[in-house]
Amino acid sequence: MMTDRLLDIPGGMAATKATLRVMAELARSAALTRNMRERAISLLQSMYATSLADYIRTLRAYIRDGVLIVDEPDEIITAPGELAAQIDRGTAAGDCDDVATLAAALLRTVGIETRLKAVAKTPQGYFGHVFAEYRFNGGGWTPFDTTIETSPVYDAGDFIVEDV
Repeated sequence: MMTDRLLDIPGGMAATKATLRVMAELARSAALTRNMRERAISLLQSMYATSLADYIRTLRAYIRDGVLIVDEPDEIITAPGELAAQIDRGTAAGDCDDVATLAAALLRTVGIETRLKAVAKTPQGYFGHVFAEYRFNGGGWTPFDTTIETSPVYDAGDFIVEDV
């Protein structure tokens, strides 16, 4: 189980890669916990799930309705279990990296192949947004982003990914 820690993050592209690695590590470790597994099963049981699309819709609503999206002045990544506990208490707030990490954990815990994708490269070499993507049975990657209503199109080379 990961605990709070301060990281020495380099600048530019290296910073984004390091942040994605931390996010993926948090999602992988959370996906293996009993609490995350029980939460995923609870989401599946909360509706009549007959397909992957049903689970995705329920998961999207759980995160979208449960987390207030805010800009963070400092880069803080909330562990998926903590963000889920905040949703339960009705006090969840975070930014794109927080909800992407939680989504990745909940997708992975039920066996869905997942990755994190950083997009919107800035002139300084940072990436301004991150979200989860999933694929099932070897299909194509599908964005899972609860911070926006539609899936924007990004330049083909304007992203980096990290498998969860």
